Amino acid sequence: LRRSSPATGDCGSPPLMTHSRPSSDEHASSFPVGSRVTYTCIEGAIKIPGRSDTVECLPGARWSKLPEPCGRSCAAPTRLRFAALSKEDERINFFPVGTNVSYVCRPGYENTSESSPTSTCLENLVWSEAAELCRRRSCGDPGALPGGGMVALTDLQFGARMNVFCDDG
Repeated sequence: LRRSSPATGDCGSPPLMTHSRPSSDEHASSFPVGSRVTYTCIEGAIKIPGRSDTVECLPGARWSKLPEPCGRSCAAPTRLRFAALSKEDERINFFPVGTNVSYVCRPGYENTSESSPTSTCLENLVWSEAAELCRRRSCGDPGALPGGGMVALTDLQFGARMNVFCDDG
């Protein structure tokens, strides 16, 4: 007479994850084949877009494979006055530690180096400061205004303002 052990067809406790915990039956230790366990993110972690958050006890008493469903992420990258986030990086919405994003100079600004401004998600979930590699373009000297004149209110860089006046008569 063969007797099956009580653990046959039972997966036992669900796999441990670094940034998530089982959301229900947290203290249960018995999960029969067909059981499903959903994970929720621990404090300080967020759901990784596109990843499943559920494991299932499969025939053979083994859990389905599940990559970590949650992780630590920086918030959206810093908005810069002189540069905008690159098109590729604009589409990303999860920024784990070590992620680099690049920027392109905004209209009216020109790049002053061979590289683009970049920023990195740091261990403390704050973005590194992007080097100010874009500077405002110069509009150049507007020249003389026949029958009048101009007074620069700021400088002659992109976005500058001038007062224009007409001579008497």
